[in-house]
Amino acid sequence: MLPAEGTLGRLAATLASADRPLMVAGPAPLAMRDARRDLERLRRALGAPLLADAASQQVPTLACGDLAGPRLEPDLILQVGRAPVGGRLERWVAGRRRVVLAGTPGHGWPDPSSDAEAVILGDLAATVGALAGVLPGRPASCWNDANAEYARAVEAAREEHLEGPWHEGHVLRTALARWPEAGLVVLGNSLPIRHADLWASPPRAGVLHQRGVSGIDGLVAGAAGAAVASDAPTLCVLGDVSFLHDLGGLSVARRAPAPLVVLVVDNDGGRIFERLPIHDALGPESFERLFTMGPGIDVAHAAATFGIPFARATDAASLNAALQEALGRPGPTVVHAPATGSRAADRALADTIAALPLPEGLA
Repeated sequence: MLPAEGTLGRLAATLASADRPLMVAGPAPLAMRDARRDLERLRRALGAPLLADAASQQVPTLACGDLAGPRLEPDLILQVGRAPVGGRLERWVAGRRRVVLAGTPGHGWPDPSSDAEAVILGDLAATVGALAGVLPGRPASCWNDANAEYARAVEAAREEHLEGPWHEGHVLRTALARWPEAGLVVLGNSLPIRHADLWASPPRAGVLHQRGVSGIDGLVAGAAGAAVASDAPTLCVLGDVSFLHDLGGLSVARRAPAPLVVLVVDNDGGRIFERLPIHDALGPESFERLFTMGPGIDVAHAAATFGIPFARATDAASLNAALQEALGRPGPTVVHAPATGSRAADRALADTIAALPLPEGLA
């Protein structure tokens, strides 16, 4: 279902009036993969940089959107899909003039802050295509040129920081780059999806992402369902606590006819809590016991319980080898990737991006 013709015309006029437009693509259905070309046409006609959530099915023009995006000063934001997962970016977007394009909401309202100028509901992919067809193009501007220069500086900063010791971000970057375009990627909640945004290039495969009251529950079973329904190679990336919460999901994972990799990024607990104020309010012992709660399970034994092949990966080479082997056989494989240190790495990258000089036209 498309919005009414008059609605599209008014929206096109609103977008064309912006001098410093920005696009933000939030989590969206798999069908939006087929709309990549239309969304790029829309972006070019609008003359806007694109910040794209890892679950948006899109390719951003500016990496590290949760860190780099809030330094921009757009006069209008076009949000495509749901609100972004990254908390910093979500809060920043919520305080700006914006229009939201979204599919018919099935899991949450796409404007949780309830301050968008307009929320337009309909078939998201078809609406993007129709809007791209009616929006007049605009000439190149200093806004475009400055954003392109800024994007190059952000990517160079990220590449420099990736030269450091192996951490959770390296796991996401390596795994997503290796997974085939014809497959599916299921990104776990908490840090995996955030590290995909921060450290990885956009996945070539379609991306699924479960959200909910307790988003870490049922991830293995959900990935198994996706693998069975699609008959496509499926990669599920989740943390060690999420893995513990759905060990029983390994039973149904055995039904997958195509390769299904359950990649356990093991940083010994719920490390996302280290980024919240509660971390500084408690002593280390209480914090570890009450919040991070490292499960301390033997991942190899968990896989063996269900008769599932197992591999351990401690660097990019061993992870690539494990994924290659898993892709060569049907059914599930559990890959255990111990990795720590992302908190310091994330902070260092954030500090570097915050210190980048903004090109003329952005400052």
